[in-house]
Amino acid sequence: MIRNAFTLRLEADALPAYRRHHDNIWPELVAEIERCGIGTMSAFITESTVFYYSEIREPGAWDDLWKTPTHDRWGELMKPLIAFTEDGTVDAHPLNEIFRLENSSESTDIRLAYSLRLEPGALPQYRKQHDEIWPELVDEMSRCGIGRLTAFAADPVVYYYADLLQADAFDRLFATEIHDRWAGTFEGQLAFTGTGQVDVRFLDEIFHLDTAAV
Repeated sequence: MIRNAFTLRLEADALPAYRRHHDNIWPELVAEIERCGIGTMSAFITESTVFYYSEIREPGAWDDLWKTPTHDRWGELMKPLIAFTEDGTVDAHPLNEIFRLENSSESTDIRLAYSLRLEPGALPQYRKQHDEIWPELVDEMSRCGIGRLTAFAADPVVYYYADLLQADAFDRLFATEIHDRWAGTFEGQLAFTGTGQVDVRFLDEIFHLDTAAV
């Protein structure tokens, strides 16, 4: 499978309707999604931005879906809910994968996503350090129940998607001494909120589809 991610901005107060429509997604749209080669997709929300993570069978799967008459009709339904740029295009942005960790091939229904804001210009160094992640940290992540972890960047924000083998996997990891040492190596790279906390936000899942299970 090919991993793919993008963000989509909604209009203010559009989330309830957007979520309701996805809770009642058309069967014919699901059939098109599967036919175009999109195996799974999950959507998570942070403020007005939806983070989509998907696993696709062909590089052009999403383009194929967006060209179908069924998706055109779905797009018209979504149009009042989605934000547009000044030039009239949908405010959506592809994300670049910058990190991938796979500790387990075991299947799981526990999904998690979060965003992390970096300081301007910090992304190259942040990526370099993840390219050289400590083996002992990888072992700790596996022990805590983090099966797979993928990071995508839209500078200066990094979006993470994880498949967990245990629901409290990140809480367990954050409580370890090795994670404290790892976090200390990112001084000057991480942005902080007005209250002095690292600007990390855990996202709520609002939609999931696994076409193999439909």
